[in-house]
Amino acid sequence: MAALFPPSLLQRLTGAYSIKIETRDRADAPWHRTTVWVAVDQATGSVYVRSVRGPRGNWYRRLLANPQGSVAVSDERVGVKAVPATADEITLVSDLFRRKYANDQHMLAIQRPEVVPATFQLVPGEV
Repeated sequence: MAALFPPSLLQRLTGAYSIKIETRDRADAPWHRTTVWVAVDQATGSVYVRSVRGPRGNWYRRLLANPQGSVAVSDERVGVKAVPATADEITLVSDLFRRKYANDQHMLAIQRPEVVPATFQLVPGEV
């Protein structure tokens, strides 16, 4: 099992409608910040994000190239490492998004078949 974030951060991530994710192509490249939806599996404390643009999403491609990034939530910047989600996790994340964002007009866009593989689990990392 991957390392978990502190309970206080998990609570803020759970309550956040969206977060800012910061990514870059390589360690010496500039940071890029993008707003994304976030889902937390309460049973495991696992944190997930998905690109609404699927594999074409810039932040998703940057995390594939360099999995070290950061997230900003409640004015706190936290280092993360992106780990591609497994097939079982992708199914779980789809369910988590359906529940969390049920009333959002964009919820169906993040559930499209071409988009769902672009899902990462975020684990603690370095900034």
